[in-house]
Amino acid sequence: MSISSDLQSHTYRLRLKTRTHVGGGPQARPSIIDLKVWRARTGNGEDKLAIPSSTIKGVMRTRFENEVRRKTFEAIKKSYGSLEDFLYCFLKQFTANVMNYSIDSLKEDLKKVIPKNNRLYSGYYGLGTELPSFLDLHDEELSALVSVSVYDFFPIICDPTSQLSCLSDKDLLGISENEMTMFTLLLQIALAKKLPFSSETCTSCEIFGANGLISAIKVSDFIAITNIPVIPVQARISVDRLMRAVSQAKLFSAEYIPEDIEFKGRIELMRRVPYLSQLDSILDNLANLIQRVGRWESLGFGEVEVLDVMNRDDRFIIHVIRSYIDYYKQNFENSVKKVNFILEGENRDKIINAMNLGKSIIEKIEEGLGRS
Repeated sequence: MSISSDLQSHTYRLRLKTRTHVGGGPQARPSIIDLKVWRARTGNGEDKLAIPSSTIKGVMRTRFENEVRRKTFEAIKKSYGSLEDFLYCFLKQFTANVMNYSIDSLKEDLKKVIPKNNRLYSGYYGLGTELPSFLDLHDEELSALVSVSVYDFFPIICDPTSQLSCLSDKDLLGISENEMTMFTLLLQIALAKKLPFSSETCTSCEIFGANGLISAIKVSDFIAITNIPVIPVQARISVDRLMRAVSQAKLFSAEYIPEDIEFKGRIELMRRVPYLSQLDSILDNLANLIQRVGRWESLGFGEVEVLDVMNRDDRFIIHVIRSYIDYYKQNFENSVKKVNFILEGENRDKIINAMNLGKSIIEKIEEGLGRS
């Protein structure tokens, strides 16, 4: 893939393939309709149908993260055999070499953590399994993992909603001041989600932003360019899943935007991500990830198609992972030198051990991906 010379900025049209409802939010004026669709206030005070920038960016980020996890999971299965085997190998090395303690019954306990009916076993990326059994057995040793899920143990990419999401390099300087901060940083480093003083956050946070790190992309609201004289309204009911019946006093009305309506908006690349600089058409491939927006997906709402995408790369996610792996390996030794120069004592040794574990995982993922 060729090197992108300049920062990119593209305008895209988004066409609704099915009826869609994106919530009205605080901008909506008072109305007898319970759920209004989003409207953006223009400079002349006019309200226009729109899909907010936060929705577009959130959809891109979620789909990007899910696809990276799916491809990483496929590589893990090839290199380790199963998710349990990977978790066992990782946690055994992490606890012994980084945290300096061992768990003898770890392998048997992991069988209780991840049930066989988990969707992971079908090769799907629907994760989120909590680890209560594991914590009950090992609450003293791993007390920091209060509400951790399987997501948190996936290499390369973090779960931005987790307590173990990405922390910046500045936290390394005060790593001994907070036990939870230390544990989080060590776990991130050991899972190759960050490379100290070289790659500050995981791939997703580097692109879409994190605490203390500005997003590399900027998204505008997508404003409707198709005229809709009347917005359709539909009466709906709320279902009580526990009682398996209609909830009392839950009849409500909702606006929706019909299919074939087009919106237009802009996506800009604001700064370079080092290991993505050699990938062409980054914005086109990120925009191509947008396939659904809004609520009621299970009812067929919200299917969309992004138009004006000139370059689609079916292997974009694989190229992103491989580019990160190459960058990680190229900068590993320099990162070790920086850690040895800047940090000292026991914390420095733990970080170096975590880095070595991260490097071994990177090599296993690369092996699983192959070089075809």
